[in-house]
Amino acid sequence: MPFKKGNTLRKKGVSGRQAGSENKMTREVKEILVKMFGEGLGGYEGFLKWVKSDPENLSAFYTRLWIKMLPMHVNVEAREKIVYRSYQELSVAYASFDV
Repeated sequence: MPFKKGNTLRKKGVSGRQAGSENKMTREVKEILVKMFGEGLGGYEGFLKWVKSDPENLSAFYTRLWIKMLPMHVNVEAREKIVYRSYQELSVAYASFDV
């Protein structure tokens, strides 16, 4: 039966998980990981020690863990149009930013 405009894939009277709610298994796994991290692996201090113990761990932290914490979309609004005529102008302007 082809899909027709106005039809829904949901059956009347049947409701699933609310939009945005967390899967039970995902929630339970997160709870276990938090408990393991806090009690079994030394928490913050243990994690920091692990990251600092090997350059490969530091690389893994930045490339696999930290990257997932950054926002997927960034909305940037330009307040004024800036045109740099040379690399020198750009270098001077960049040096004035607090980076």
